[in-house]
Amino acid sequence: MNASAPVKVAKKTVAKKETAAVPAPVAVAAPVVAPVAEKKVVAKKAVKSETAVAAPVVVAPVSAPAAEAAGTVAPATTLDEDLKAVMVNLSTLRETAAAMVAQVKKLEKRVHREIKDARKRKRRVKVDENGVEVKRAPSIFERPTAISNELCHFLSKSNGSLMSRSEVTKAVNVYVKEHGLKNKHDIKPDAPLKKLLGVPEGEQLTYFNLQRYLNKHYIKVTPTA
Repeated sequence: MNASAPVKVAKKTVAKKETAAVPAPVAVAAPVVAPVAEKKVVAKKAVKSETAVAAPVVVAPVSAPAAEAAGTVAPATTLDEDLKAVMVNLSTLRETAAAMVAQVKKLEKRVHREIKDARKRKRRVKVDENGVEVKRAPSIFERPTAISNELCHFLSKSNGSLMSRSEVTKAVNVYVKEHGLKNKHDIKPDAPLKKLLGVPEGEQLTYFNLQRYLNKHYIKVTPTA
């Protein structure tokens, strides 16, 4: 009975030692807090660095929509409208070219006519030995001539009037136009003109044979000896 008592005491002592040794590792937990603080600092730095890197990324999406918008702009006109515009321009050019060709032809005719008239004037002009222009005598077509009383009455002139063949022809042409007797190169005489000229039935009066019918109304003057 006495021998078992000390054993119980020894067990108690061991138990006390074991409970006393447990708090030692608990005190070591204090330095573990330091790494946690370091992690927070690293996280802040990482956030700052990420923020700094993200700044240029903002610029990229801004330019991309602008490029896409520029690429998707619809044309101002359609192909059909452009084709019609080109056809209108070609038509205008064709009309302009045709007008210019017509003007050139008119100028060409005018140049030839003026050259021809200049050559005629040069042939008609006569000069004497001193280089002075010699006035030519009027031609029979321009020389005043006595006309018949019948022609004087037709032209509303007094009897015995003098008129050149050129003046008589012009007066008859005026009568033809005023009375609508002209048909291109032909003349359809009315009763007074037909009586004056004495055109036979079935014969056509024209501007080319008019002088033949007027010739009888020019009175020839017999020169006195």
